[in-house]
Amino acid sequence: MADVAEAANDRGQEFYGLLHDMKKQMMLAALAAMYHQWDKDLRDFIERELVHYYEGKAVADLVWKQDVGKIFDLLREFGWDCRASSFFDRIEACRLIVNVYKHGKGRSLDDLARSFPQYLNHPFVSLAEKPSFAADFLDYEWVEISDDQFDEMAKAISWFWEEFPERLFLKVS
Repeated sequence: MADVAEAANDRGQEFYGLLHDMKKQMMLAALAAMYHQWDKDLRDFIERELVHYYEGKAVADLVWKQDVGKIFDLLREFGWDCRASSFFDRIEACRLIVNVYKHGKGRSLDDLARSFPQYLNHPFVSLAEKPSFAADFLDYEWVEISDDQFDEMAKAISWFWEEFPERLFLKVS
């Protein structure tokens, strides 16, 4: 009878592990979809606004062929430094998490570990408490977000649009 109980327990743990992994992947996939939609909406909005004043091809290249950091620089040139807003850290963490989810190891994983270790769930060590541990053993499989963290990033994207100025003007030095 003990063998049956142990086998049932093992099967239950295996099933729980599979469900946990599926939830983790679904959360990351949903976060990636949300971030990429926001990124496309932002670029589309900027392109539609700038095409009124500049040649279409040049605008399309400026908006669609740049990384999002250049888009934030462009917004700053027009008078809104969104990087200084309270929501920005969550959007930046979201960007890094999505890049790690998509690409695995690389610069985004290093940046995530350095700037936002709370999104890396190492099985034995808190990276927030011992960030030096991560430098040698960092793994993209550690990326994990909670329901609350997902909600915070979704709210940050909403706040981005709520705080977006009604009018932006090119700052001339």
